[in-house]
Amino acid sequence: MLGEKGQPLESRGKSLPIENASFEPLYSSLRRGGYEYSLVRVPLDLPILMRYKRASEALDLCLMPVAPSAIYHWRVTGFVDVDTVANLGLPVASRRVRSTPPTVTEIELHAIAEYGDVEAVDAELWRVDLELQAAHVYRFLTAVWRPRKSPEHSEDPVGWIHLGDAGNRQRHLPEKRDFHGGRRRSTLHVERAGASANPPSLPKSR
Repeated sequence: MLGEKGQPLESRGKSLPIENASFEPLYSSLRRGGYEYSLVRVPLDLPILMRYKRASEALDLCLMPVAPSAIYHWRVTGFVDVDTVANLGLPVASRRVRSTPPTVTEIELHAIAEYGDVEAVDAELWRVDLELQAAHVYRFLTAVWRPRKSPEHSEDPVGWIHLGDAGNRQRHLPEKRDFHGGRRRSTLHVERAGASANPPSLPKSR
């Protein structure tokens, strides 16, 4: 089972059930700033995707298993910046140091192209269509989904992220919903894959 060991799957303190959720919540916590962190149970055979977005940086990324019940291979498509490249565990020339972002040169882009298609949108944004191993996806999720970062939630029984368990036929996937609506705030949703899912796109202002 691929995942991070944590505490028992339950809610505690300010944790609230997810209203109108498509998937069963194992943990949810609505924060004062308007974010709701949650971990949801998803049947392994259900076609799904995870959608990560941040409008201010034009980031819009879809992560989905290459087949409905796949665990170890994922398709990653959409728009990424240097931080996203680093968070996916892909090659970078240098990593972020405090406010100094990672750097990516043509050498790293050439190496990333071994995983699929990479197309420059501008100097700071790329359109990608890659096939990555689960370890890349897991690294990305643990970088952008940090429900214990706040000191008041550091002991929350958040549980595990599991990209797939062939034994019990399920996944435990993270979500981060924003009820504040700020453009600089990131979101992470689990969606049912299919014709109704909108592909990643650039904002009109880009």
